[in-house]
Amino acid sequence: MAHPDHLELFLQGPEAWNRRAKTTETYGWDLTRESLGYRLVERYGEGNVPSYAGINLRSVDLRDARFVMPQGMPTFRPGLDLAGAWFLGARASGVSFFNANLTDAVFTQADLRQADFSGATLDNALFHEADLTGANLTGARPWRARIFTGEPSEPYVSLTETHVAGVGDLAAMCRTLRLAHDHDADDARFYYRGQSAPWRLRPSVMRSRKSRRSEAAMLREKPRFEAVVDPRDLLKVFVVEPQQLFERIRAQSGAFLVSAFHERFERARVVQWNEKTPAYRHYTLAVPAGSKDALLEELALLGVTRESMFPGLDEAAQAITEEVMSTTERRDRSTTLWHEPRHGVDVRW
Repeated sequence: MAHPDHLELFLQGPEAWNRRAKTTETYGWDLTRESLGYRLVERYGEGNVPSYAGINLRSVDLRDARFVMPQGMPTFRPGLDLAGAWFLGARASGVSFFNANLTDAVFTQADLRQADFSGATLDNALFHEADLTGANLTGARPWRARIFTGEPSEPYVSLTETHVAGVGDLAAMCRTLRLAHDHDADDARFYYRGQSAPWRLRPSVMRSRKSRRSEAAMLREKPRFEAVVDPRDLLKVFVVEPQQLFERIRAQSGAFLVSAFHERFERARVVQWNEKTPAYRHYTLAVPAGSKDALLEELALLGVTRESMFPGLDEAAQAITEEVMSTTERRDRSTTLWHEPRHGVDVRW
């Protein structure tokens, strides 16, 4: 339990506490496992608890302490006013800040594992290097806090041309992007995604309620998702590289985007809640409709075909059908006997 002298000093109010904190090292001060909200109501009476805004609780041991008002008060009772309070380096694992006002509070380097921030106001609260593993932020709107540090996510690399008419153009674009990110501190990796129309960047699991209900089952392949997580990770978007169990996944080096918070993955949507959210760079290259056939032929010369990207009997049959139909159309239009060699084979009709 809390040290009696330290508890008494806390109950005297933030001014008395801060005067003592200015002249004494607070490391080791003990308020552990104490129902501080209950003690305050007991001393001052319901509705008369003073504001604790600006109290300096740096390095104080707050493990399993509760800043919660007594249970007999209304369900939607406000919590303690701790606006601007300092919890720098505090040991606060398991602490409860239920419904507390923590606007502008500082939690730098604090141990907040399993802490309960449900219903708390976290506007502009600073969590630099704080350990939030397993913390409960239900209803706390953490995106309004300073939970990510550093500069805002970097802007896009400027591309002077975004239209791709052939494989050579695509390779040149990719080379430009690679050179632009050669010096990234995080050793940038590139992932490519193709679509036939300007759809919103939303994963298929988010396109129907049925798929959403099955989302958890789709991810147990990755058991680490079951572990206790840092709530900051819930606002990020992760690339998941699944086990290469299926032919199509192996052929495409397939990967998936996963996020607990975002339903759409455009970079602008990811950073709109918090501009410092770590986000990938997102580039869009468009293939003009008139260049599609020529580009597909170039890819085929490199061995990139429907059957190679979508292996399986059904896809092979579809590819053969399309090839036959395409050949028939060309033959019907032709007025000559011979055609140029195709795929290295001289074909005669």
